[in-house]
Amino acid sequence: MRESLVGHLCAPGEPKRGLTLEAFSHAGEHVLEGVLHDGAGRWWWVAGGVPRLLPPSMYRNPELEARHGARLYGLGLSLPAESAGRGRLHRVQTQTIDRFGHEWQVFREGGYHDAAVVGDEPSFRGGRWIDTLSAFRSKTFLEGLIDGALCLDAGCGNGRFSAAAAASGAAGVIGVDIGWGVDAAFDRHRDNPKINIVQGSLFELPVRGVDAAFSIGVLMHTGDAARAFRSVAGAVVPGGLMAVRMYHRGNWAYEVVDGGIRRVTTLLGKPAQMRFARAMARLGQRLDGPARMKWYRVLRNWPTVHHNLDWWSAPVASHHTSGEVVRWGRGAGLEPIRVDPPAEQVRYGFWEWPEALTVLFERPAEAEVEAKPIAAVRGAIAA
Repeated sequence: MRESLVGHLCAPGEPKRGLTLEAFSHAGEHVLEGVLHDGAGRWWWVAGGVPRLLPPSMYRNPELEARHGARLYGLGLSLPAESAGRGRLHRVQTQTIDRFGHEWQVFREGGYHDAAVVGDEPSFRGGRWIDTLSAFRSKTFLEGLIDGALCLDAGCGNGRFSAAAAASGAAGVIGVDIGWGVDAAFDRHRDNPKINIVQGSLFELPVRGVDAAFSIGVLMHTGDAARAFRSVAGAVVPGGLMAVRMYHRGNWAYEVVDGGIRRVTTLLGKPAQMRFARAMARLGQRLDGPARMKWYRVLRNWPTVHHNLDWWSAPVASHHTSGEVVRWGRGAGLEPIRVDPPAEQVRYGFWEWPEALTVLFERPAEAEVEAKPIAAVRGAIAA
């Protein structure tokens, strides 16, 4: 992590205290090992160049504890006691770290390829850099609106959309993810001064004061999409933007089929999940063509292994509507400025249910504050 990132970080949970960095080792501009602490006894590791702002029940590093225990003692920081997380959301988060962490180890290069064909992935879907740029434009509506902005990528995975935001004019991007995809993201972007990576939970987001936030295909995997939405929205400054992309609720047949498949796939081991994803990709490739769009309204099996693994291995995958997400935004003090499909649409024909929804919000400027334009960055993160 770069030391300039500290000013945009805060302690997870409440209160949102600022953090102090104690660096133990460097590599170029990055702190590779160290601790971040809030001055009240709480602290978190910087390990492998990434701030690990998770509770001890989700992240422990015995190697660093052994190596730097004396330095922690000198700082007045004690090693955390062994603890086990409790509750449904904690279980979902630990399972998410495991499953999505595995995904981004297998597909570290997903979204960055420049080749026409990648392994057994068809050339027309997903894995190429041009696909990433196109998806960022169509799934956030932020094109042309983030020039010079500091952006938050909420659920960054391997960092491909963080890179797309940087390529689309953002002056800085902070990618946050709960899983091991942060290691792939840091390795790829460590030399890009625009991009910083943080491991943390969206429920206790350790980032504040961003001009724009976006979350592409992530909130529905958190176990409480509305709560994660509110947390991300809280990081956006007056006059700032927030874009959300999520899977839309489907027709009754899709909900029954998808729910039945997930009741099995979420219990499988990772090798079995991969075999299932490959089998569904082969089926999707055979069905590709005009008829596929109707088939897809009942069974959303992609013609790519990665997409199938991403969807059916996730511990939770909830479905929502535009109207529902618009209500979340207004409840968080945001106003929708572009909604697709329209929030007013409440009835669809059996074959007409949309696959996904995208909503772009703006946080209105406070009356007593002269909000700066989105192009002005709050702090020179790359300084």
